[in-house]
Amino acid sequence: MKKISYMGGFTLVELLIVLVLIGLVSGVAGNIISIVLRADNKSSISAQVQKTGDYIITQFSNSVRNAQSFIAVSVNPSSDCREQSGNQKVAGCIYSDGDLSGNLCSSTAGYAMVEYVDTSGNVSAISCSGTPPTPNFLTFDTSPIPATPTIQPWVSSAVGVKSCKITCSQLAANQPPVIGISFTLGSANSTGATENQQSAQTFQTNVLMRN
Repeated sequence: MKKISYMGGFTLVELLIVLVLIGLVSGVAGNIISIVLRADNKSSISAQVQKTGDYIITQFSNSVRNAQSFIAVSVNPSSDCREQSGNQKVAGCIYSDGDLSGNLCSSTAGYAMVEYVDTSGNVSAISCSGTPPTPNFLTFDTSPIPATPTIQPWVSSAVGVKSCKITCSQLAANQPPVIGISFTLGSANSTGATENQQSAQTFQTNVLMRN
């Protein structure tokens, strides 16, 4: 009489072991993919931050260096520092010969805006404004007090400005001021503090301005 042979199948324990192994492998693979994607994203953000920072430095340097004359620096990013009728100085503005109290601009202080006459003879300004502060280029109207300035942002939506200030140093009232800018850029859409810190970069420059 012939013996009937049965094909052996997987036991429940073996199936559970296989499922556990598949889960572990999937988890490890997912973590590796996530790490690679985050590293690529950080690299892309850092490149954007560097490119934006270099662009701002170039724009700032060219605008300040080529300006026809310096008007004032101000703690108010949207104020118009042009002297009013009777050569009255504007509060919060520091001119070549000082502010309302005669104080000259100091390198230890941070200002929000520098106002000047550009190469076309228009009154223009560079400011750190917005929430968080975003460097903007403001072109004021030719009227004594502009209603709405034309603003050209220097930062894209992908890059966030963590800090920004205009600096000004002047040795004497008859000396032209040195105007500088210092700002820190990072990711505008960072998901965590660690990534934010790793992508953040600080830029600064100083330019001698015509008096």
